[in-house]
Amino acid sequence: MPWQVDYLGLMKRLVPIACCCWLTSAPAQTWHQLQDFPGSPRDDAASFTIWDKVYVGTGMDVGFQLTNDWYAYTPFMDVWDTIAPLPASPRQYCASFTIGDHGYLFGGLDALGPLSDLWRYDPTTDSWEQRASLPASARYACAAFQWGGQGHVVSGMLAGGQPTSEHWCYDPLTDTWEQRAALPGVPRHRASAVDNLVIGGADSAYNALTDTYAYWNDQDTWSTLSSLPEGRYSADATDGVLLCGASNTTTVNSSSWSRAWFQDEWLTTTIDPFPPGGRRSAVTGNNWVLADIGVLFYGTGSDNVQRYNDWWMLVYATGVDEDATGSHPWLFPTLTDDRLTVRPPDRGSFELIITDQQGRVVMRDRIQDTTALDVSVLAPGSYYTLLRSSKGTQVRRFVVAH
Repeated sequence: MPWQVDYLGLMKRLVPIACCCWLTSAPAQTWHQLQDFPGSPRDDAASFTIWDKVYVGTGMDVGFQLTNDWYAYTPFMDVWDTIAPLPASPRQYCASFTIGDHGYLFGGLDALGPLSDLWRYDPTTDSWEQRASLPASARYACAAFQWGGQGHVVSGMLAGGQPTSEHWCYDPLTDTWEQRAALPGVPRHRASAVDNLVIGGADSAYNALTDTYAYWNDQDTWSTLSSLPEGRYSADATDGVLLCGASNTTTVNSSSWSRAWFQDEWLTTTIDPFPPGGRRSAVTGNNWVLADIGVLFYGTGSDNVQRYNDWWMLVYATGVDEDATGSHPWLFPTLTDDRLTVRPPDRGSFELIITDQQGRVVMRDRIQDTTALDVSVLAPGSYYTLLRSSKGTQVRRFVVAH
């Protein structure tokens, strides 16, 4: 039986710890096992996070059956609820992203082959609505991310086991797709994505790839970033943490790496290994960052022997031992009602951009030193802060709660 963590109590303890900077003296990462995912054990599921809930569904179960059931996880209650199933064929290898108050599920693979349909989930009505299908070849095992209020679907596998480098952008306001600049490097599938990055993946021969690329929406271009320490595919990523994944067809990994954004490097010693051992084709829930404490969720997947329905929480320090790790708590507090402080991690000039969930710019400035911003004028909700310099761009989310 999993150890049942008092999540609300834990968070109440973590907030004052973070505020008094107790963690600035020693690294701390802790995995906690939570309530199991209530669906059948499975891999190749999909997930998205809307506000305070993580949604998980589809995938292939222990009986090698494709699924279309969906569930919602409420972190502060450590409770799962059954939600409306996808009103379409059971499937696996779907891509997913969140825009505003909706989750999106794209493509995948069902019993008849690759898919090109797009579905939107509305948590207020617990309902799915079909949106415009991709006007191109059906595909599965794509990387996907939300950027600038639009959904980006990159790479993936076409019919006949042919990987692709194509990049398509979905606009929810017009319900249309537009082809964008292709991903550099070899065509790939099973890559990971976080923020505007596409990470690793596998080529047509299932060789694990190490390259990392960043997409710049305003210029429709990709830039090459530092490579992973070793190739990974079927890994998961959130807020600069790459979780587990496979390095070849027989080896799955328990190690996770965090990204030092402004140093443009992957750090191999800042996150503890996943306690159950190697895992691939799992799902993750977006993390919350309170001061310099990060929280993310991870579970399901396979170790190449069996499929799982376990569910875990990782609590980790994002601002620990900055000189050694390259991490930097440059935005705080990330839950505020009036004041937001931006502390540049280095000398020089930085462009500061704040956008809402739809990608609309609500603040823009250029800063060189620690700057306090009045965000009391912003409506309650989630916002993204981009801090950009010649060394790169880091993104962090904060929440305004009046």
